[in-house]
Amino acid sequence: MTRFALKHGFRAFRCWPLLAAGLLLSIALGAHAQELADQTAFKFLQVPDIGAIGSLSADSDHDIWATGVLESVALHFDGKRLSRIPMAAGSRISKVAALSPTNVWAVGQQTQASLSQIQHFDGRQWTVVPSPHFAHGEVLNSVRAISVNSVIAVGAAFDQDGNRTALVEHFNGSTWRAVPVPPIDGGELVDAAIVSPSDIWVVGFDSTSVLTLHFDGTQWKRIAAPGTGAALHAVKAVSSNDVWAVGNEVGAKALTEHWDGTAWTVVDNPSDVNSVLFDLSVISPTDIWAVGCTVTACGDAGGAPLIEHWDGTQWNSNSAPIELGGEIGLSVLTLPSRQVLIGGFAFGTRGPVAYLLGGVEGK
Repeated sequence: MTRFALKHGFRAFRCWPLLAAGLLLSIALGAHAQELADQTAFKFLQVPDIGAIGSLSADSDHDIWATGVLESVALHFDGKRLSRIPMAAGSRISKVAALSPTNVWAVGQQTQASLSQIQHFDGRQWTVVPSPHFAHGEVLNSVRAISVNSVIAVGAAFDQDGNRTALVEHFNGSTWRAVPVPPIDGGELVDAAIVSPSDIWVVGFDSTSVLTLHFDGTQWKRIAAPGTGAALHAVKAVSSNDVWAVGNEVGAKALTEHWDGTAWTVVDNPSDVNSVLFDLSVISPTDIWAVGCTVTACGDAGGAPLIEHWDGTQWNSNSAPIELGGEIGLSVLTLPSRQVLIGGFAFGTRGPVAYLLGGVEGK
């Protein structure tokens, strides 16, 4: 199985070219030495193989969830033990969001992949929760919790010709329903970030460019953002005027964009052309992590996952160990203990193998 069969069914990667190039390491010796001094040392953690870890979430250091990409299975750490927990029947899980040990949400697709599925964990088991479905199918790519009685999921609905339209669903504490968003040709939403109930961002792509929508408490509105032939795969918010999104752009570096309260702008990062960033985790305005794959790893040539860190001034690359035929980073999670977890998959001889990297900031 190739890596392009994994994340989100790779609907979002219709803009990927053939990825082939080597890493460029033309860094001045003094600057390189300083970069190494600031590195976080990651190491592989022992976890059950669930094929690929596509999502990580936690509400504390003692309630951490990881979900698989291709099957309904979860890993849970309760502070003492890591357990493999079966989920309700489904073909894949896109994202997981933990509110508490007895309130966890996950979205993905049913065994019939044209229909989405929402699951909930109540502290004992995972069950399927009724959610909207459309005549020609839909996909859900991410779920984020505003509160116990307010959760959103994002993705796309399809028409009879397979054309996409952006989809936002909302849980009000009792039921899920689709909410009105601007009609966008080819629009698909991939992730969401919550600042407050009246300040929400969702990102993805349309038929030609990146897509960002904002909710102000009353309505959803499209906000212009740079990126032609590009897609945004993750978004996280520090505050109303400090929001980050990452993704990829054809013929350019991995895409990092910033909202300063007025406009979205592209921020330079140290990746190579045609690298990709899949996820973000925010600790503070000067402490943000992003993960994905270098152009080498994205192109099946092996290599470590792409790991980048924002220090408040610039994005810096962070090294990682290499396992098997190379790795892709699909999810990153930061914890109050300053531990950073990175999940994804490595390439084994028989297909993808789940891995989890752990490191403590500054060590």
